[in-house]
Amino acid sequence: MTNPEAQIETSALAMMLSDFTPATTSTLLDMIRNGNRYRHLRITGCAPMYHAEIVTWPGRLALSSGHGDYVFTTGGDPFERFRAHPNSKKLRPHRIAPGYWAQKLHCNGGDRIIRNYDEAMLRAHLETERKDYAEDYPRRLVAYQQWRDLPDDERATVPPRTEPVPLSEIDKVITDFDDNGLFDTEQGARECLRELEPLGFSGDSWEVRLDAWDFHYLYSLHLLVWAVAQHDGVEVDYSEWGVRPPGRTIAEVDVP
Repeated sequence: MTNPEAQIETSALAMMLSDFTPATTSTLLDMIRNGNRYRHLRITGCAPMYHAEIVTWPGRLALSSGHGDYVFTTGGDPFERFRAHPNSKKLRPHRIAPGYWAQKLHCNGGDRIIRNYDEAMLRAHLETERKDYAEDYPRRLVAYQQWRDLPDDERATVPPRTEPVPLSEIDKVITDFDDNGLFDTEQGARECLRELEPLGFSGDSWEVRLDAWDFHYLYSLHLLVWAVAQHDGVEVDYSEWGVRPPGRTIAEVDVP
């Protein structure tokens, strides 16, 4: 099964590219100020709603777009960490590091949460656990039957075995929660996992990660990596992502 978080990352990249590198309209990257550390970039996409402002100053990088406002703490040149190969004019692979930048997030406009509950994460977990349970069920059933058939005195000397719950009962619990729309919230998802826990379906329900990186946060990181490449005048390799952006045009303007 495809990793849900990987799907979100790819979807965010695809939308960013469609917003800022359309086939029929060139993207305009205005370098209003372009110093070593003090920069102001304005990006206009294929429509007025697709725009972004990037401002850097020593120790900070700020991005403002329709997908949120973010200020990151950086060291040295704020653009350097968004370059796959610093100081290189060669083709660069497209890389983002959401975990790294989450630690460097200094300010998050509007208190946007950068990780959210994602139902796809729950369904991926249930699918994996169900497959493992189904494969292990025959072995667990045989082990229980062998323990049950032991003489009473011998059975008392070995750890007790619990009869495994048939997979149909597991499916019934999952279906009941799903049909009642309880997978829409993390609270409902956790309740389902807690109910399955004593059935031997999975481990500690609170240790299961059900959140994923926020789509808008990933979009913004993709935009920053892409914008830095445009600023540097290098092409970006999107082959690992399975997307291919159209061309773009960079323009410099002198704004005091």
